Amino acid sequence: MKWSVIIPTMWRSDLILELVQRLSDEPLVGEIIVIDNAVEVSRMLELCPTKLVALPQKENIMVNPAWNLGVETAKRKRIALVNDDILFDPGVMFSLGVQVGQVIGLGTSCYEENLIGPPRLEISHDHNYGWGCAILTRRESWQPIPAGIKIWYGDNWLRLKAKISMAVEGLPVKTQMSATSISPEFGHMIEQDTENWKNLVDERPRRIPPARGRK
Repeated sequence: MKWSVIIPTMWRSDLILELVQRLSDEPLVGEIIVIDNAVEVSRMLELCPTKLVALPQKENIMVNPAWNLGVETAKRKRIALVNDDILFDPGVMFSLGVQVGQVIGLGTSCYEENLIGPPRLEISHDHNYGWGCAILTRRESWQPIPAGIKIWYGDNWLRLKAKISMAVEGLPVKTQMSATSISPEFGHMIEQDTENWKNLVDERPRRIPPARGRK
């Protein structure tokens, strides 16, 4: 069964070029949906057109709404939400599969220099830093991310609504973590996202901190 891969981008990481090429070469990938949140600096023409579905936006709709849009557009039952600043072996990642009711992110071992393989799935009890850099789920399991959280807490929401949270362990991952969301222009949004998240879960969000920055 093939995958729909969804990548929101503002083109602030060069890794997206190699990422899309790897995905295009992978037989398990059926389509690559790129949500262009910065058309004024777009590098869409530099991407490999094979399997590419381009969704240019008039303005930056932010990462969580972009994920919602990508899933609405996707034609495949298996969904992968992938950062534009990350590289991994898609053949290995997507061979692990995903079951209905599961949501799968990246475990801490994926970022370790001397990680212990083989790549595998394990239950994810805690929301570790970097879990949401690549998320696997199913269309049947998708719960749209509420409009009030634009950049942060989208991955927390998916974990909250899933029947079971998993993590990929033992898979080498390269990333320029938070290449976009680290920008000061997005700093003012974290307070509003945090307050809205607090209202959604009816508890202080400090108990479930953001796993990473967002686009």
